[in-house]
Amino acid sequence: MRLRGHLLLVMALVLANAPIILEHAYGQSSQQSPKLTFDVVSIHEWGPGQGPTGPYTAGVQFSTGRVRSQCANLASLVFNAYQLTGSEPLEGMPKWGRASCGVPDSRETFAIEATMPADTTMVQSRQMMQILLAERFKLAVHWETRQLPVYALRVVSGGSKLKRSDPDKDPPIKLGSIGCPGDDSHCHNICCGSMTITSLSGSLSHTLGRPVIDKTGLTGTYYFGIVTWAGDDSSGSSLPSLFALMREQFGLELKPELGPVPILVIDHAEKPTAN
Repeated sequence: MRLRGHLLLVMALVLANAPIILEHAYGQSSQQSPKLTFDVVSIHEWGPGQGPTGPYTAGVQFSTGRVRSQCANLASLVFNAYQLTGSEPLEGMPKWGRASCGVPDSRETFAIEATMPADTTMVQSRQMMQILLAERFKLAVHWETRQLPVYALRVVSGGSKLKRSDPDKDPPIKLGSIGCPGDDSHCHNICCGSMTITSLSGSLSHTLGRPVIDKTGLTGTYYFGIVTWAGDDSSGSSLPSLFALMREQFGLELKPELGPVPILVIDHAEKPTAN
């Protein structure tokens, strides 16, 4: 009986210490896992009135073995690194972090060239960008969730009118000013090609100045032509409002409500040193 009691005591001690042993082993393995970093990185800061000459693509482009930006501000680099859609507010960004490319008095925009293994995925490249921003821009961030006024994007009772599309045949074109028809001097638009509903929600968030949350349940990509609606200051316009256009043309509705919104907060950022 004494031997049995001793064995039970030993087993109890082993089980009591097992979580500590497992936690220690897990901590060791996570510390030993390599960081995902770019192989080679070059960062060039454009000065006042400088920037790429001729046609160029703003933002960050991903291709096999390479991430490239001809002209990007810190905000667009953060959007890329954390895969923000535009529906998530970004707080604490310093004024210099939202500089524009090609404006006469612009500065603090960057050209970036980074190489990585050819089999690097898009997700891994974003993780590499997060580490790059932390190391070179001293970027520190954290996430918060708050109850905020939002627009919920839903399918109307009659069903969606969207048409499925192939992004390879109809590549998306960024939100831009296409021009207003007739005498309408103030209008808004999105354009064109294949777009996910998440991307659409992000574009609408910029336009409405309030997060648009995708509650449609729709997956895949859909074709959008030039979508134009009347601006708030377009009195007597022949164009529909955004809310009417979404309902009549796409079978979608925007409903104001309160909802939990993830917010990325910038705690600290510095301009990078050149290399």
